[in-house]
Amino acid sequence: MARLRLRSWSVLVLTCSAACSLLGGPTSEELGKAEDHLWRAQRFYIHQRYAQALQQTELGLQLAPYHYGLNQLKGNILLRSAEKDDLKALEASLAQFETVRDLRANSDIEYITYVGLGEVHMALYKLHKRLADENTTEAGRKDTKPEDRERLTKEAAAHMAQYHTHLTKAEASFQELLDMGDGLLPANRFLFYLETDKLADLEGAEKAKQFEAAITRGLAYLKIVEERRDYYKARHKQEFRIAREADYERRIAEYRKREIECRSLLHQLYFHTDHLNLAIAQLDRVLELDPTNSAEYFNRARCYESLGKKQQARRDYEDFLRTTKLSFDSDRVRQARKSLAALGG
Repeated sequence: MARLRLRSWSVLVLTCSAACSLLGGPTSEELGKAEDHLWRAQRFYIHQRYAQALQQTELGLQLAPYHYGLNQLKGNILLRSAEKDDLKALEASLAQFETVRDLRANSDIEYITYVGLGEVHMALYKLHKRLADENTTEAGRKDTKPEDRERLTKEAAAHMAQYHTHLTKAEASFQELLDMGDGLLPANRFLFYLETDKLADLEGAEKAKQFEAAITRGLAYLKIVEERRDYYKARHKQEFRIAREADYERRIAEYRKREIECRSLLHQLYFHTDHLNLAIAQLDRVLELDPTNSAEYFNRARCYESLGKKQQARRDYEDFLRTTKLSFDSDRVRQARKSLAALGG
């Protein structure tokens, strides 16, 4: 009976393979080879060997053009290997992620696809914003010819239109993650950056409201980071296997880095809204985590100086000068020395 079932299963596999061939889809053998290419591509991708990773995905897609994992990985490879100012490469990455999205119904799309779509839209809106600013600056120069000024102004407007389009689509992709209840850390992280980026276009009451939105999002992201850091710290204390300990230490270090990154940006938002004590509280924690972070000594000194706390400001300017690797003639070093002189230091 077992032999009969085995033969029946073999016939079924062969029948499916033949049907796939007739319908133009990959056979089971081709799918197996495509999976092998995916495995190799993932190994190359992990080690940032993107050219070899892309080669393996392309070989796999020749065998299985609609393979979700291969298409997904190709999108990530194109995104990670693209230069920040390479518009064509970023657009190729976007087209690939859109292909991945269209392979499945919305309910079956993996969260990593929305992360990829959001990331590439972010990269594109940042690039278009920079290009728009460059064109505007060039158009405003006194020696720019009238015909060039008209062209540059039109190009700036076109880039700004693309900027708004990609910003909206990036936000929609990350919001989709929140609605799914999946990928909450990357969704909140990138939405925090996006909410902060929106500030550049706003003035008055709208800008004040956007500062509040950015701070709220930043605090939500920070809470998730702290929860995950504490989780891995607790697991690390209970772990006795050396291999697992190393993994937990790596994760703890990763979340420590993210906490520093988040608090540094929160400090800037608080500083620009005149919440100086809240800005100092963020920098206190950053410097507790990384006492060698010279830039944050400078930033905390500015906060103390604005509050009239001369002794604390002097101490932080001195710590900045002690730890910085900037040259003696750099703007920040000159400013710190000037402030110390004014403070009596």
